[in-house]
Amino acid sequence: MGVFATEFPVRDGVTKADFVAVTLAWLKGMKNSTLNFNSDQVETYVDELLIFGGDGEKFALKGVMTSNAEIIGARHDIVSEGLSWRTECVLTSSESGKSLRVRGQSFSSDANIVPRVPKKPYLIKAWLAERLGGMDGSLLVTDAPHLLTSKDLEFAAKCVSGDFVAVLPVVYLSRVASGGYLLDARKLAFDLGGVAHVVVEPSVEFARDLADITDRANPYNGSIGYCIPGRGLSAKFYLGGRFPEAKQLEAAVRAYVCRQQAERGASLGWEWQALQAAFARRLRQNQVQSTNQRDKEWEDLVFSEIEAKDEEIANLKQRIDLLTQVREIPATSDGILQPSFVDSIGPELYENEHSDRLISLLHDLSTRSLDFGDRTRGLIERILKLAGSSGRSAALHAEIKSAGRDYRTSTERLKPILRRLGFAIQEDGGHVKAVPSPALFGVGQVTLARTPSDRRAGLNAVGDIMKALDIKK
Repeated sequence: MGVFATEFPVRDGVTKADFVAVTLAWLKGMKNSTLNFNSDQVETYVDELLIFGGDGEKFALKGVMTSNAEIIGARHDIVSEGLSWRTECVLTSSESGKSLRVRGQSFSSDANIVPRVPKKPYLIKAWLAERLGGMDGSLLVTDAPHLLTSKDLEFAAKCVSGDFVAVLPVVYLSRVASGGYLLDARKLAFDLGGVAHVVVEPSVEFARDLADITDRANPYNGSIGYCIPGRGLSAKFYLGGRFPEAKQLEAAVRAYVCRQQAERGASLGWEWQALQAAFARRLRQNQVQSTNQRDKEWEDLVFSEIEAKDEEIANLKQRIDLLTQVREIPATSDGILQPSFVDSIGPELYENEHSDRLISLLHDLSTRSLDFGDRTRGLIERILKLAGSSGRSAALHAEIKSAGRDYRTSTERLKPILRRLGFAIQEDGGHVKAVPSPALFGVGQVTLARTPSDRRAGLNAVGDIMKALDIKK
């Protein structure tokens, strides 16, 4: 069974009539639907509407009122390509606000036909096209990207740390060193509208400032981050390695985000199964057992309520299965070393530094006339073909060079960079000593002038730092 699910806040002014209008417009736009809507049926609808089509197609619309909420939901079932496709949509209106829950799934009664994960229903696009998305914390639910400005540094840091209030996760697009992006932000936001917020950083300088206040935990140099409210950055995606092309990277990000969202249950409002059970329970409570006919109606209502509870149990089992699948997704990285292995080696000066050094070593070995044997040499060639340098050493070099450009301020600008890399700053005497942490194996000590007066002081300091870090331009 394949599952798609999401939930997001909607505008306060959204009504039951809006829900019905958008839902019916969505159904009428389906090319393969056989449902025949009667305007009188819709106009006289009170709390339940059932419409049947051919080949098992069915549409149900139900609503209930509780002491503190009003709930209206719709379910559509249709058979296509040998699979049964079901879409559920529930609008919950309560004192805390309004929310929309959308869930899609596919079933197969044929063992030879494997159920597929439904794509995001066009129903969600219809809601967002009507500008019915609400405020999710400080972000509007939309299918357009959120373009940050230089004033949004604190918000970006909260995305990385998880210290932001929202229901939907954030997909964070960082800039590459040249100033562009790896993915089309508008297309990604359109595809993930109602599933995640797509946030775009404004500049490379912004990324450097963000690195300073997040201990370099932020996505940078084009990487894409997946940030969860309350948990922060939980996954990163890069171009290269497993995803050599932008289309593959985009598909991976989209699939990962949707799978993560499908695992989550409703938190703001109701699921269809809860609505169905409450609807049957309310009718049963109003039913009077006096005639055989009413006894039969009573029995039908009891069975309907049991069926709804069975569906709730099935949904919980699906969430457990999806959670297991999500946990099996390997950590995304553009390095050739697993993150757990990298951690056991020791801290990196920048992300995937250890992989870069190993790739550089393999490249040097491949150019030498050493008797590896065909098998070993072939292995080296294949690794070098599949894996490339992350390019982050160049970004670090550029950052250090920029800090040392003005000799008069070079020491003050270089000190925070060295601290971030793991150096302890000692300012005894007439010089500033940057002493590397014992964990930074193979890294040398750096001495800086306390008050540089030589015009070449900044350039010399940059050269000394690069030599101590063993990083070539």
